[in-house]
Amino acid sequence: MLLGKLCAAAWRCILAEVRRLLGRDDVVPGMIAAMQTRGELLHGHPHFHTLVTCGAFTAEGEFLDVPERDLGRLETDWQEAVFALYLAEE
Repeated sequence: MLLGKLCAAAWRCILAEVRRLLGRDDVVPGMIAAMQTRGELLHGHPHFHTLVTCGAFTAEGEFLDVPERDLGRLETDWQEAVFALYLAEE
């Protein structure tokens, strides 16, 4: 199902961006996501509401703050991931 794939893509984008910002491949951010399929007027409008930590955890439990956030890059990565999913569904 495409909605499940979109949720997984959101996680992959967040994970990749946090790891890029911290310069480490061994950290994991915290994230809670709620998928919504309808908009204000009950029309089809799939989207996610997410809470993401401002950093990531090491395997030892240490929390590392993300020094900066590049939302423009994250948005571009997300758009590319969604486009790739749509192309794969055809």
